[in-house]
Amino acid sequence: MTFAQPFKDYEILERIGAGAMGTVFKARQKRLDRIVALKVLKPSLARNTKFVERLRREARIVASLNHPDIVAGYDLGEEGGYHFFVMEFVEGRSLAALLKEWGSFPEHQVLDVAVRVASALDHAFQKGVIHRDVKPGNILIDASGRAKLTDMGLAKAPEDASLTQDGATVGTPQYISPEQARDPSKVDVRSDLYSLGATMFHMCTGQPPFPGSTVGNVIHDVIHRRAPSPRTINPGISPGLDLVIRKLLQKEPKARYQTPAELLADLERVRRAEPPHVDERALERGDGRRARLRFGPWAWAAVTAVVAALGAAWWWWPEPTRGRDATEPQHAFVQRVRASVDAAGDVRGKLRALAVASAEAATDRHRRAIDELR
Repeated sequence: MTFAQPFKDYEILERIGAGAMGTVFKARQKRLDRIVALKVLKPSLARNTKFVERLRREARIVASLNHPDIVAGYDLGEEGGYHFFVMEFVEGRSLAALLKEWGSFPEHQVLDVAVRVASALDHAFQKGVIHRDVKPGNILIDASGRAKLTDMGLAKAPEDASLTQDGATVGTPQYISPEQARDPSKVDVRSDLYSLGATMFHMCTGQPPFPGSTVGNVIHDVIHRRAPSPRTINPGISPGLDLVIRKLLQKEPKARYQTPAELLADLERVRRAEPPHVDERALERGDGRRARLRFGPWAWAAVTAVVAALGAAWWWWPEPTRGRDATEPQHAFVQRVRASVDAAGDVRGKLRALAVASAEAATDRHRRAIDELR
């Protein structure tokens, strides 16, 4: 295939990928006679300073990193109206392509990839960089089997205090953390570790933790559902690796590994057939129970006062107003109340949702269910 050649120092050889912002080509840098990856911003976006700055941001972030397990950046420029970013070319394939072909990986390869990516994340963490899009498509496997982390297009640097993608959820739904699904501007390295855990889960089982039929279903499951144990899908993986992945996929960031270095230590233990430093009972508590609302003393006093007032009113109101449906099954009632509490944006809203639910409770079982939700 013949390509237009708009660059003086770069000869385009073949197209190797494309995304929402641009196209990546395999190219030859003429002056140094080396093969590179050339990321070119779409011409339709080149007139938009927001997208041009995003490409420059990515280049600056990559330039701030220097690690053998992160794809290196070489150059940034503009020529003939084309904005481009030059990177190290990795002769190999993406982990996503290999998963599509192979389905799953043996444990030793899962550990090899996990150690490489965790090392890359540790280096980025030391530099204050959060990747925010760790997934199989952004992990390249070279001809020797070595993994390299790439694509810093969504990365967040220390100076990006409130960076989002026009207020939208950023990342890839099957691999993003619950907190990233809610607010991508508030993530830290523990979100990247969750995404690595989701990638490892996929490598072990042949599917992500929450496959889902639609993006909406996936996001809902990421936020609300407990990730299954990978050993329930692939009993062949070791109990140690299973525990590591389950810890990575905890809903609450504080229940995961707190740094890549902590994860690396446990990965090396699993490699040596030693048990990881994971408390399985703590995992069950964090995974199996819905997180309870935690309010300060003033908030509980407000709840008590509001519920008491509404409870008194409940007894004096006519029977038809006591509940939405006196025959509403308990599981449906609990599900509805949970949804309204989750949808509340702040503590005041959650208090209001609990108070309304208390007023609507039609039976003692409903009221006990509300007490358990607290």
